[in-house]
Amino acid sequence: TFKQKQRTEKEDFIRQKKEMMISHQHQEVVKLLEKQKESHFKNFQEMLTEFEKTLRHDDFTYSLDTCTSLLWMDTMLTSLKHMEANRNRCQQLQYELAWCLAEIKEEELNTTSTSNVTLTP
Repeated sequence: TFKQKQRTEKEDFIRQKKEMMISHQHQEVVKLLEKQKESHFKNFQEMLTEFEKTLRHDDFTYSLDTCTSLLWMDTMLTSLKHMEANRNRCQQLQYELAWCLAEIKEEELNTTSTSNVTLTP
């Protein structure tokens, strides 16, 4: 059908663009490695900085690492929010316990100080 043909054409176009971008990146890396061999750059960091300048916002990048997955990031953020909420609850409980212990200790000090006081006639 017409829609399927359009979709396959679009997929082919995207695939070609992706291959072109990957080959462009590969060529840039090869150029940078050649420049490094010529000792144009002082160190690897300088070479990467130069490479970053050649990248565009629409360049494709590989994202095989799990931490680059949107689902992983969303799950991680949710987990961190739960951990923060639990930490805040525990912290609040610690403050309340410390306040209670301070009150108990203050009462103990007051009762011992009043019982140690002797009246002299």
